[in-house]
Amino acid sequence: MFSSYSSGRSQRVCSINGAESNFHFVVKALMKERPSLPLMLSFVSSILLCSYTMRNFERPVGEERGQDFGDLRNATWCVILTMTSVGYGDYYPVTDEGRFIGTISAILGFMLLSLMFVTLNNLLEFEISERKAFTFLYRLGEKQKLRKAAARVISLAYYSRRIRRIYTEDSRVYKEAFNQFRKRMFEFKILSRRIRGLYISTEEIDILEREIDMMHDKFYDLERDMNTIKSDHLNMNTKMDTFLELLRSRVENQRPNHEDPDRTEEKTNLTTDFVFESEE
Repeated sequence: MFSSYSSGRSQRVCSINGAESNFHFVVKALMKERPSLPLMLSFVSSILLCSYTMRNFERPVGEERGQDFGDLRNATWCVILTMTSVGYGDYYPVTDEGRFIGTISAILGFMLLSLMFVTLNNLLEFEISERKAFTFLYRLGEKQKLRKAAARVISLAYYSRRIRRIYTEDSRVYKEAFNQFRKRMFEFKILSRRIRGLYISTEEIDILEREIDMMHDKFYDLERDMNTIKSDHLNMNTKMDTFLELLRSRVENQRPNHEDPDRTEEKTNLTTDFVFESEE
């Protein structure tokens, strides 16, 4: 497939990261970059291929049943209805080959429609910057609603106080005004709790993002320390192997029948000096 994701540079990058730059990788990359174009090409090519194949299989027996499959438009209509799981029944295959093509069309339509729904859902999702902008604008709108609700509560409280001076608490006018005040006050409390919840949820998301970044940094530091420890361990093993080889060669070259104390002391001093030199 001709694409920048199948070039030599892409193959080198994929090999560095432990991936394979094959056909599946190219399809996935194109679906991530431009999902509408591969889906449209897949739909059109599947419809044309299945329609042409069904037309060739159903044309000899279509005239006997009053279904003109000789016209490519009718075969295309049948394939489209099969792929979308509609199936009006005005055109349908009767041969084994035509039914096989209809089955393939139904499977392809199910897969392509599923990919289309997933792509549409991904297109409608906010990015990080878009989500932050939407949250900010939504907060501003909710704050404006809260101001209006607070103004209504204050006006109803002032109206209820004026009614109380004119009418008694048992009068119908005062009860209606007080019930209206309680209703608006309840709405104001619900709206204020919802706005407070918006701020709390956003703060929690920010805290989680910071904690995840800190965990990533700690993981990288731990990985670097592990690599340092491995390199030190390899160097130590190399030094120990060198020391053992040298010690073995000297013992074999200077092996007497009966070792005297002076020679034993000399070998011990030689071994100690080599250990100090290796540590330095």
